[in-house]
Amino acid sequence: MGVFEEVGVGSASPLKKLEQALQKQAIGGKQKKEADFAEAYPVIEQYLGRKVPVKVAIQMFGEAYGYVIHAPRFRQMLEAERKRRAEAGDFVACTMCGQQLPADIKAAEGIGDSEEQSHDA
Repeated sequence: MGVFEEVGVGSASPLKKLEQALQKQAIGGKQKKEADFAEAYPVIEQYLGRKVPVKVAIQMFGEAYGYVIHAPRFRQMLEAERKRRAEAGDFVACTMCGQQLPADIKAAEGIGDSEEQSHDA
């Protein structure tokens, strides 16, 4: 089985197959976990906003992506992704009402506060 069959793109264009195969090869180890977390982040944030316990989110993320992940690392990745997205202006909205999720609002406010402090210094 070649790398293109492993990607599992079916009848996608050759260019798309190449792109996905190269992406799969380029991301490995810790970067893979962070890339998977970034991919899953919007869904995780949606359910955390619906009061799903963090413990359940950790367990489900681990099962879905095949990782053993502990609460402190999960929280680090969650905060880092919130900060990264807030800095980029990429916010997660509720799929039901379209409003920005509270965790994203807090992250964006934290970014604004730190920028004001750095300009004042």
